[in-house]
Amino acid sequence: AMLPSGEVAITWLAKTEGPDAAEWRLAVGSDAEGGFESQALLETSASRASGISALRADGDELIFSHTRAKNRAVRILRLMR
Repeated sequence: AMLPSGEVAITWLAKTEGPDAAEWRLAVGSDAEGGFESQALLETSASRASGISALRADGDELIFSHTRAKNRAVRILRLMR
């Protein structure tokens, strides 16, 4: 997602320790500012059901949504900056 500041925000599912453990991660930044800072958003399952997400800018905030592996419901988070 492109932010009004010119920065780019991206999310991805990263494998963590454990047989079925993963976390959603967020990175925000730009090449002009010296790269990207990454942080964990939330823990989830590494199953295929956890692999669908969406990210969009809403002003200076980010809206992140993903499929929950347990019940396949969609969870939506408003991320403040």
